[in-house]
Amino acid sequence: MNKKAKNEIQIVNSIPQLHKILGLPEPEHPLISVNELIKRDSFEDLNAKPVVYDFYSVCIKKNFKGKVKYGQTNYDHDAGVLSFYSPGQITATEISEDDEAMGDWLIFHPDLLRSYPLFNKIKDYGFFSYSTVEALHLSAKEEQMIERIWEEIKQEYRSNIDAFSQDVIISHIDLLLNYCNRFYN
Repeated sequence: MNKKAKNEIQIVNSIPQLHKILGLPEPEHPLISVNELIKRDSFEDLNAKPVVYDFYSVCIKKNFKGKVKYGQTNYDHDAGVLSFYSPGQITATEISEDDEAMGDWLIFHPDLLRSYPLFNKIKDYGFFSYSTVEALHLSAKEEQMIERIWEEIKQEYRSNIDAFSQDVIISHIDLLLNYCNRFYN
């Protein structure tokens, strides 16, 4: 691969587009998805390349040996496992050949939040900022709490969608972010 192609920024506009790039099945909901971390061979098209995602991302990483460039600096994963990205931010993740990373990845599009107070409130969470370049280390109890909320989100978007589904999903995201804010502070 030539250097220009490696440094060309790829824009991922939607969750279905990301699923396609990574060889994942179609998302069960077009605006939100919770997935296991992607193995290196599935990540080949994005590995070490600058990418702009047009959605929010919260990721729990375990045993991650790669590098993440976030804006102009490297994201510190040595002491942490939970990381956050906002729409429009440039990231580049380099997964090493022997990486056995495990974890989960919550991604949600801003359109999911648009008619809710969380749409404006989310901008106040400092952990979605380039200025925060340290991943958050979680205790086992905190990690279990986050994973329970993600399971509730998955269960909700996998069940029969009704007039209250989005309200419930947004409530879970709001709860998740409030816990993350507590853990960060």
